[in-house]
Amino acid sequence: MPKFYLLILFIWFLPLTTAASSGYSHGIAFSDSLDTHFTDALVLYRQHNYGDALELFEQIDQPLAMLFAAKSAYGLGNYIKTVDLARSAAYGSPNIIADEADFVKSMAFYQLRNYHESLLGFYRLCRESNVAELADKACAQFEDVVSYLSFYQRLQALDDSRLPEIRRSLTEPSILQRYSENQITQLIDTANLPDIIAVDTLSSSEIDSISSKDFGRIPKGTIFTIGVLLPGFNEDPGNKPVSRGLYAGILMAADEFNRQNPDHKARIVFKDSDMNPNNPGSLVSDLINIDMVDVIVGPLYSEQVHQLAPLVNRQRTSLFAPLANTINLSDDLSYVYQINPSFEARGRQFARYLVNQLGKKRIGVITEQGSFGETEAEAFRQEAEILGAEVPLFFSEDFAANGYSVSHILPWFANSDELIEDTLSYRADSLDAVFVSFTSDLGETLLDLTLTGLEAFQPDYTVLTNETLSYMDHSVQRIRTLDMIYADTYYLQESSEEVINFRYDYRNRVGYDPTMFSYVGYDIGAFILNAINRLKNPDNFNDFLREMDVFEGIATRINFEESTMNQSLQFFKMTTNGVENVTELVIEIPADSLNIVDPEFDTEEF
Repeated sequence: MPKFYLLILFIWFLPLTTAASSGYSHGIAFSDSLDTHFTDALVLYRQHNYGDALELFEQIDQPLAMLFAAKSAYGLGNYIKTVDLARSAAYGSPNIIADEADFVKSMAFYQLRNYHESLLGFYRLCRESNVAELADKACAQFEDVVSYLSFYQRLQALDDSRLPEIRRSLTEPSILQRYSENQITQLIDTANLPDIIAVDTLSSSEIDSISSKDFGRIPKGTIFTIGVLLPGFNEDPGNKPVSRGLYAGILMAADEFNRQNPDHKARIVFKDSDMNPNNPGSLVSDLINIDMVDVIVGPLYSEQVHQLAPLVNRQRTSLFAPLANTINLSDDLSYVYQINPSFEARGRQFARYLVNQLGKKRIGVITEQGSFGETEAEAFRQEAEILGAEVPLFFSEDFAANGYSVSHILPWFANSDELIEDTLSYRADSLDAVFVSFTSDLGETLLDLTLTGLEAFQPDYTVLTNETLSYMDHSVQRIRTLDMIYADTYYLQESSEEVINFRYDYRNRVGYDPTMFSYVGYDIGAFILNAINRLKNPDNFNDFLREMDVFEGIATRINFEESTMNQSLQFFKMTTNGVENVTELVIEIPADSLNIVDPEFDTEEF
């Protein structure tokens, strides 16, 4: 199990100006021993050591101690226990303690997503508490929760609510205008209020862009919980480096989020996916229903992601698969987000880069039969042809059957009028790019043999391939002869200030240097938490996450482009001075080479 933990750096939001700050001035007397225990527990609480504080507070049979026990349980994310302790604190206590305990209980119901009970508690405190400051806080919290709810949460709260006043607040015109006409109708019908505003008098937000949409406010004291489902690891830094790096990176993102956001925080809950590898659904059910996670990161393997997709879809909980890239999910399983692009997505992005950005029009393809590379190459061909390019040469070969030789196909890529070799005549097409996709265990060997053969032809076209190119040694002659570009999901600029600062903070936090997986974990965590700040409520992810702008992480670019799969690749050119990032490189393409018809002279109009 992980041995480093997230410390929630709380500036406690629950009101401390009433019973909490006034201590013993409300007729609550302690013996000397209890007074010492309470003081010790209070010190731990103020140090955010909520676990030890809770243990001490529960040993003191006094309402004020029970109140602080409830707050400690809230800080630990144990909201069911918070409700029980808050009820104990309120029972038979002075109003100042009872009202504050009810506030804490309402916050716990909010975190448990029991929005009806939460709103009811805040509503009553707002109108009935004799503690003016607490009443004001309850009023503000009521308004914030009303503003915060997503469409589905609002619908559920309306269905559960017994008070017309609460139902009316949930369907105020300013709130209804966030939604489509169909959603407004559902909310009004569920509210069932005789004097509610008519649908046709509202201006729905059906055409609003994400940049102008009102997502409400995040209530103060909200704790967002990210569940992490990865293989467990021990204290040895070399044990399970992938899980260790991803998890530590996510912790770093949460720490940063907590420093930057004084009014709401993030906590991380880790589950060891190896504890039940054949039935990860039980672990995910615990994360969703017991730990009350808002989103899940993991698991690692595509097979497990496939198993979990129906479950998270039913539970409306977004799951981010960090590395799996062989997922093929139907559109209705839309709560699974794939950070590592699939081979199909990669193939399409390769084609868009060659055709749209570099202006290539005639492209040859070499790939290995029966591999993921073949899947990538097929997607490449389809997309390139859709974009108007030609793919006159497409070789998908069973290289294992011929001793991993590529010599029989390379002459077709000579780009000469006619090449005579081994008494055979090859009439080669004139290409301006070659796409090579090898993904098997021998991909590096096949790519090296292919590049060696192409180098002999001294072609003037671009060779585009995957990140395998970056793992190989290349002679200066090869780099000068071939225009080689590769793509990768991840890229780290070691000398950048951002990377240097991260590496320093990571060493201080974790105790050793980050790996690439650490940067990826940080980027995923930062993306999720950035989305929370933007969309306010994780329940909005399914409707709006795909519309968000491109996220530029330290090592990872994330852009869902109206899908649930990251569509971003970064492109790099091999040069004699090193690797050059050419992702944004755009070649000016002559208009007459694209067969574009000026719309003012479209022949179909005549």
